[in-house]
Formats: sequence, C-alpha cells, structure tokens
Amino acid sequence: MTAALVALCTLVLLLGCFEASTTSEATSFVWDWLGYLVAHDAGEAIFAPWGYRSADPEVYGREYPAVDAALEIRDVVEMTERAGEYAWQAEVAVDGGDIPLAVEQINDALELRPGDWRYRYRAGAYALAESDVDVWKTQDDAATQQTIDSHVSDEKSYSEAIEAYESVFDYTQANASREARVHITNELYESYYFRAEARAREGRAAEANADYARAKEYKDLIDEL
Repeated sequence: MTAALVALCTLVLLLGCFEASTTSEATSFVWDWLGYLVAHDAGEAIFAPWGYRSADPEVYGREYPAVDAALEIRDVVEMTERAGEYAWQAEVAVDGGDIPLAVEQINDALELRPGDWRYRYRAGAYALAESDVDVWKTQDDAATQQTIDSHVSDEKSYSEAIEAYESVFDYTQANASREARVHITNELYESYYFRAEARAREGRAAEANADYARAKEYKDLIDEL
C-alpha cells in the first residue's frame, strides 16, 4: 500500500514538472520505481532513486534505465531553468546599457545550453554591440546551423534574430565601430526581408508587407552608413 501511494505521488509530481515530451519517461520511471518498492524495502527505496544511478549495484542490484532517464530529465529541466534565468538577466543588463554584463550572462546561458540557437543570436548581437565582429560571425553561423538542424521554421528563426539584434541596435549605432553598425543593420534588413517572404508564402499579406517596409528602412540606413 505504501509503495503504491509513493508511486502515485511521484507520478503526479513528475507529470506536473516535466514537459509533455518527457512524460512518457516519467511514467516509465514510476513503474520501475514501483517494481523496486514491491521487491525491496519501501522506506529505503523512497530515497534511493534521487541519490544514485541505477548502475550502482548496492542500491538496485540491476539497472533501471527509466530511473536513470528520469534523473537525466530532471537535470535537463534544471539546466534549462538556470539558462533561462541567465538569459533574462542578460536582457535586464541590455536594458540598463551594461553590455559587458549581458555578454557574461548570455555566455553562462550558452554554457548550460550550447545547442540553444536563440541564445546564439543574442550572443552574436551583444558581440556586435562590443564591435567584436569575429565572435558575432561565429555565433551567427552556429545559430543558423542549429536552426537548420532543428528544423526551425523561417518565421520563428528570423523573429528571434530580429528580437536579439533590435535589443542592442540603438546602443550599437551609438557606440560600436562602423563595421559592427553595418553588420547589425544588414542582419535586421535580411531578417525582416526573409520573414516577410515566409509570411507571404503563407498568404499573410498584411504582415508580410509590414516586414517588407521595415526591411526597406534598414536597407536605406545601410546606404547611409
């Protein structure tokens, strides 16, 4: 009875904390844990999954892959939350004009989530604000490749790029080198233009025309730099 109650509570906890894509592993975890509780001392088992991997024979005696998977999922969730906090702090730093701090915070986010292309766009934008064209190029290329590998839609990709580059556009125009100013303006021109193309393909004419107009504004600005 105790085992069943523990497993049920754990199922509710896991399904509430994890995203939909991870719930199947969470469910499998609970059933493996329930099996362990039935076969072993329930009191000892309650704490074992959270402190050990199933490969430890002193705890399980055999492997429980779903237990390991659930623990790994928990780690990913925690890292994602921490990375999100760093990224938010970077945005706060940008709003306050503290670009060096924004760079530090977004790099901390990327250390936890190196495959997150959204953070790559931000890192590239912040690099241009500091006139660091080489870092911008590296981050922008990585972001582009990651969106391709992840099959991210054009609209979503360009929308994230627009948000990242526009967040530091004014700062860059006022403080960065001419090369950096040209690059960030061109990035915004291309992002608006290609997002317009994506929206036009979907028949969203009004939104596409608004993006085309914004793209023209940035294109005209490039000619003035």
